Amino acid sequence: MKGTMKFNATRLLLVVVALSICAIGIAEAQGKRGGKRGERKRANIEKRVAHLTERLALNEEQAAQITTILEDNAAGIAADREQFKDDRAKMREARKQRIEALDGQIEQVLTEEQVQKYREMQAERRERRSGKARKRNQTSDSQ
Repeated sequence: MKGTMKFNATRLLLVVVALSICAIGIAEAQGKRGGKRGERKRANIEKRVAHLTERLALNEEQAAQITTILEDNAAGIAADREQFKDDRAKMREARKQRIEALDGQIEQVLTEEQVQKYREMQAERRERRSGKARKRNQTSDSQ
């Protein structure tokens, strides 16, 4: 009987160790996935700041300020996504308000000439987007 108990205890210990290893592996994999998402967000912010720096001739201080603004905005978007995850209309409205506020914050950092150029860039972007939307609608209507 003692031999059987020793055997069962050993088996139980092996099962616990195996489950622990599996749990650690799963937790680590989830952590890496979240880390990649954060890295991707950071890369997108850096890319956007680089684009604005090139197009608007930002100085280092302006680039740093805009980086902070974009990081804060990204955190706010994540909070909105969590808060409004079940209501697309509210999410869309929150996103619209965030974009308007973001544009205002960025414009405060820019000179008058840069603001003018920034607004032109925004208009070009809206035009490209509306063109894509029209093209999508035409494609879906023809099907």
